Amino acid sequence: MAAFARVGVICVLLLGAAPARAGGVPQWVREVPREEGLVFFVGARSDAPSYEEGVEGAYRDAAGQAAKYIRSRWSQRTLEHDRGLETRLLEEIKGTASGILHRFEIRRTHYEERKLRGWGRRGRAFDVWVLVAMPEQEIRAERSRLDDAGKRMTAALSSLCARLSKNAGMRNPVAIGNFFRKDDHRPYPFSGILQTHFKTCLHERGVPVQQAGGRVVAEGEFWIGPDGASVNGRLSRTSDSRVLASETVRFPVEALEPEWIRDPLGPEDFFKDDDDRIRLPEPPASILIVSKPEGARVHLDGRDRGETPMTIHGLKPGGHSLTFDLEDFVPIKRDVSVDAGEQETVAVSLERKTGRLVVVTKPAGAAVFIDGENRGRTPARFDSLATGRYRVEFKLAKHKPQSQAVAIEYRREFRLERELAETDGALFLLVQPSGAEVVVDGVVRGQTASEGKLHLERVAAGSRKVVVRKKGFEERVWTVRVRPEEMQSIAGALTRALPKERKPAGPGVFERIASWRADRNNRSSNKNSFDFSIPRPKRPQVMALASLGSATIGSGYTNIRLLEGALYGWNSRIGFGTSLASIFMTDTLISRSRFERNNGANAPVQSKHKLTLGSVFPIQAYLVPFAHQYEAWGTPTVASVQLYLQASFWAQAELEGTQVGQDNKTGPTGSVIDYGVMVHLGPAVGMRFGVVKTSLKGFSSGADIYARGGEEKTYIAGDFSFGGFFSGGD
Repeated sequence: MAAFARVGVICVLLLGAAPARAGGVPQWVREVPREEGLVFFVGARSDAPSYEEGVEGAYRDAAGQAAKYIRSRWSQRTLEHDRGLETRLLEEIKGTASGILHRFEIRRTHYEERKLRGWGRRGRAFDVWVLVAMPEQEIRAERSRLDDAGKRMTAALSSLCARLSKNAGMRNPVAIGNFFRKDDHRPYPFSGILQTHFKTCLHERGVPVQQAGGRVVAEGEFWIGPDGASVNGRLSRTSDSRVLASETVRFPVEALEPEWIRDPLGPEDFFKDDDDRIRLPEPPASILIVSKPEGARVHLDGRDRGETPMTIHGLKPGGHSLTFDLEDFVPIKRDVSVDAGEQETVAVSLERKTGRLVVVTKPAGAAVFIDGENRGRTPARFDSLATGRYRVEFKLAKHKPQSQAVAIEYRREFRLERELAETDGALFLLVQPSGAEVVVDGVVRGQTASEGKLHLERVAAGSRKVVVRKKGFEERVWTVRVRPEEMQSIAGALTRALPKERKPAGPGVFERIASWRADRNNRSSNKNSFDFSIPRPKRPQVMALASLGSATIGSGYTNIRLLEGALYGWNSRIGFGTSLASIFMTDTLISRSRFERNNGANAPVQSKHKLTLGSVFPIQAYLVPFAHQYEAWGTPTVASVQLYLQASFWAQAELEGTQVGQDNKTGPTGSVIDYGVMVHLGPAVGMRFGVVKTSLKGFSSGADIYARGGEEKTYIAGDFSFGGFFSGGD
């Protein structure tokens, strides 16, 4: 089998890359190539008796370099665990068996052949170089896998020790026995590792460990199986070998170094006596840690260990590094050295993080309160204010207090400037007559009482304009200076306003009756004359259409318009407008033919469908031959007769009884033109006499094919709107 494996390896290597013969060492031997995403290794073998053995040796050398780069002994484990070296190596690296590294690609091979000369040396020698490439991503995955295997082995052995220590008890001294390999019952280097691990673990858990003569012995065995490596540990009573507890754990075999299980130990390598086998480690040390204030987060040698106060047990004797972190405090680092079996005390005082606060007011001299505590007067500067949020308040006589929240940051300055407003004053008015209205700076503040008195509180300090007025009296104005926390008085009286000039009175009732009788007599005396006059319409210069929604509803045709508007110019003769959306609903004729799989499309048949067309911003144009402006409910309104045109050249269509086909994924489309005569009263209602013409593009619906279609129809409809036509000028 080994010979067949060797032939297989050589065939794969030879097929992987064509060898280059002598003629100078290639560049990739002198300088390793670089390529993104790949890592290259150059393996070499000198003085090989044949080219095949040279390739094997160079390949093993590249594999060893790759293992070293991975920072593991993966390839070494492969070499040591299996004597079928080449076959096992090829399977592992090429990924056909284990799937660890999927692409170990041979890029180049080079060899040089030399003749051996000298006493006792005959034949040829080969110097061979091999260039292989490995994906960098798979290298990182292999590193992670091996690290995980080691962690799983450590966790498994710790779990085994913990379970056995519970059964050992704190009073029974334990001696450490042997851990043999199960298949040959012989000790290996891994046996000593297990003994050392159990000695240390039991000692740290408070179980007494003796060099000899213990009542209980901890021993066990290990084996390598298809599912990984397994370790069985048990506690036995020394007096009668009765097993008190037995536990088994399993972990990946990759966690084992090859030399741990490669060769059994001989008598000269194994323990000479009990003293060598039960040599105890140094007792652990501990550290008592306190801080002021308490609650600081402690990191020991970079590992989070909790908050102060605390005691850390089970430390190795020697130097350690402590770091203290607490929010709003400066981090502290301390180095401490502990002796075996001793406890050290570390006490630290944390320094609060501080920032700077500068406060300035206008005017100066205001008292500064920080979180309710008086800290002096402005301008002021606080250099060592602890970081955090504060409420800063300013107080000054005859000025309104002000406050603001500030956030002080570590080693930064916060500058707060404020202008303080004066406090309010008061006004007392004694102005006749009573019932006069008082206005201060344009704001009505009240009316004078029966005696002409009015007392006003909370009047802003400064110059104020006071106006007193009453119907039938001339208003009076005072300008007064209001001082903080003081009352100012105003006294005076309003004078009566002069009566306005009256226009001469028109003819009385009797004069109007006499004039009417005279006119009637004149008309009766001239019976042949006929006087009938129609008032001229009052056309506005500008008018507009504004409506939240409008609808034209008639027999067989409906048009709904949303947010409709239009503007008219040239003495309201021409107008243009649009609407946000317009929906047209009518009936239409369209030709339909059905497609059959065997016979194709049959003859078209006309059918009538209900059609709905929707568009946005249609074009609207108006021509106004008649318009008359009048008032309706106090609003200038326009009654008109108009010629109108509404057009939409692209509209989304929907036909009742059809579905969208594959070639019309958004539905059929078409256009619509609506024109005619509109008579409108102005607000709300009117009539339309018009023609609507619809046009549809061809489309498909299921197995039906619809040709271009459309229809033109005449309609009479009412026009209703939430708005109307309004005048913009005479």
